[in-house]
Amino acid sequence: MSAEPSGGTAVPSGTADQPTEPHPNPASRTEVHRALNGPVASRPAPSDAAVDVPSSHQTLRLSAPLPWASGQVTQSDRFVQARSAARAAGDSTHLVQVNFAGRSWAELTRKNPVFRQADATAARVVYDVPLEVGGTSTVETAAGVNDAQWRAFGNALATSKRTNVVRLRAPAQGDSGDAKLAFRRAAQLVRSHNERIRIEWAAPVGQDPRSAGAKWPGPDVVDIVGLDIPSSGTWTQLLAGDGGLLDWADWASRSGKQVALHWQLGKDTDAAWVRNVSSWIQVLAAQRRMSYETMRQTEQPDPSALAAYRALW
Repeated sequence: MSAEPSGGTAVPSGTADQPTEPHPNPASRTEVHRALNGPVASRPAPSDAAVDVPSSHQTLRLSAPLPWASGQVTQSDRFVQARSAARAAGDSTHLVQVNFAGRSWAELTRKNPVFRQADATAARVVYDVPLEVGGTSTVETAAGVNDAQWRAFGNALATSKRTNVVRLRAPAQGDSGDAKLAFRRAAQLVRSHNERIRIEWAAPVGQDPRSAGAKWPGPDVVDIVGLDIPSSGTWTQLLAGDGGLLDWADWASRSGKQVALHWQLGKDTDAAWVRNVSSWIQVLAAQRRMSYETMRQTEQPDPSALAAYRALW
């Protein structure tokens, strides 16, 4: 929670005003072994946590500080609760990811109280926004039909003095060429109002990076490469399989970008999965390839997974 989320920010202690380059060397198979078998970076002793298991609508308590920017996911109408959790953790640089449903353009204007609430807190914010808002298409955005709306969104972010992140989410289906052009146009319009904004692109984990080039918007409009991790599965395949986390982290480094990890804690998540996620984060953090990570609680978590999370975070 102590590091600034930035595409060119050092981890653990850099700031947006002191950029450092991502680690130039891709992760070796030895580092994969480390990610599978234990941490490689020193960690602070965890603070005591309450023993009760929270409901799926409560925010989990985090230990502080961590040697990377860390946070949790909330909906825009629950930002106040997430902000309170950040204060309770005692870390003024805690990060909160706000997911916008994209039902209407009004969500992305100052009419939405989440922007005023974000301005009132010291927490960094990741705004997760779909490229298709209010029923519009990527074809329309690429053609400039929605320029005024994307400018308004950028203007809503302009008052912030922190290095916040805008995570533009392309639709799962549709023409990748249209999505790429729409991403580029939206990113440029949003960032034109605040040069401190960092733009994140969600990589298609599971696809070989060498064959996903048609979806890549370009290094000039992307600061961070986002990697999504499910709540369960086969860790070795997710990490080291074709198009897995290792492939995409190496690809991001070669592109001069840091990565953000978005992972989930659900009923099918076990303690080993949480430990694996933590170890992989530490590999990236030790190499200064880590921008930030966020966790989303999807369902009532398994008690052992929750205990592992509290101990490691």
